[in-house]
Amino acid sequence: MTSIQEFIKYLRTAGLYSLSKAEASLKSLSIRQVAEWNGLKLSLSHFLNTLYYEMFDCKIGLEQEIKKTGSKAGKVLIGDLKKDMGIVLALREEVLATGSFTNQELFELTRKKFLLKIKNLREVLKDYLEELEIFEQKLMSALVLLKRADDFILQAPELIGKIRLEIGALKIDTFLSQKEKIAASIEDLSQQIKDQDEGLSKLKEISGLEKVLATLELVRINLVTLAKTVGKTDPKVWGQSTPRFDLFKKNLLRDMEGSLKILAGAAEDIEEVQKQLAI
Repeated sequence: MTSIQEFIKYLRTAGLYSLSKAEASLKSLSIRQVAEWNGLKLSLSHFLNTLYYEMFDCKIGLEQEIKKTGSKAGKVLIGDLKKDMGIVLALREEVLATGSFTNQELFELTRKKFLLKIKNLREVLKDYLEELEIFEQKLMSALVLLKRADDFILQAPELIGKIRLEIGALKIDTFLSQKEKIAASIEDLSQQIKDQDEGLSKLKEISGLEKVLATLELVRINLVTLAKTVGKTDPKVWGQSTPRFDLFKKNLLRDMEGSLKILAGAAEDIEEVQKQLAI
């Protein structure tokens, strides 16, 4: 579990609860309860200290994610977190600097001040938790899209292999009846690649994907060109020349194999990005 997830878990299970508990204790406190105030002060300062270091660990996690993805949202979260860490430190110092009270009016003013600051901090953390959860969901969505693209590329050898078998079985006298079917198979494969490309394009902030997107687009264009070549070729151009037809088939098979090799490179690049983003 990363430091981001740990911080989310901490806020959900302990952080916000502890603040609410401190707020309730402070509300019920009276000036005559000196021992209770000293205990609450130490408890609150300890909590704020723990909260600060949890936030610090989360900041490190966010900084690591930014190095991987260059995420603008992550940069905003770090900026907000740094401000909130300053608030926590200032409140902790203020709590520790507050002594016992003999004046009722001063006690009430101080209590109201801390109640307001604790409430504001709780609201700030609730908002931050929501933003952090959205950020985490985006990371998980990115992993899902990457996994989907990776799975497709791993299936590519089988898909391309079927088309190559169809091409390999062609003869001059069967080409005319089979060319539309083969062209359609190649077009379908190019459309599937386009779908993966469009899905990954939603993750533009992730560094390392530029190469993958460029590779997929290159393969797609190659396949579109091949489909057009197959669909528009008139068998009359070969006459009865089997060698010329065989050369045509050989070039088609070579181009399909080339697309497969390019996709294999994209698979390696996607796996590398998946490792970087793994959370």
